[in-house]
Amino acid sequence: MNIEILARGIVQDNQGRVLLCQNVGRNYFYFPGGHVETGETCVEALNREFQEELGVSVKTTHFIGGSEHQFVEDGVVRQEINIVFATELSEITTQSNEAHMRFFLFTKEELQNKTVYPEKMKQGVIDWLKTGKSFWVY
Repeated sequence: MNIEILARGIVQDNQGRVLLCQNVGRNYFYFPGGHVETGETCVEALNREFQEELGVSVKTTHFIGGSEHQFVEDGVVRQEINIVFATELSEITTQSNEAHMRFFLFTKEELQNKTVYPEKMKQGVIDWLKTGKSFWVY
């Protein structure tokens, strides 16, 4: 089993809503971003993923936390480490460039009631939104 490293961006619009994504056909959400490729920094990966998925650039990032997560998806055991950044984009859109993904903006209250994976990372983000304190969850 390989350990995957992912960079995740926590994006808020000017109304404080949080950007989430969902793969078509799945009943859960996750924070945007994706896999760090060999030779990339986490911030470079985050910028590449936002370019590919939404066609927007990352303006600023600030490290806010991370999570370790092991799960089974489609019968395969997977393990990942998520490096999480508060992220400001060149513009905020929910118009996906990829047919298999959809994007949504949810209020902080709505976020609490959504199924977001990893669940412990979701709670770390919610706590960060409230307190501004960084987190590491596993």
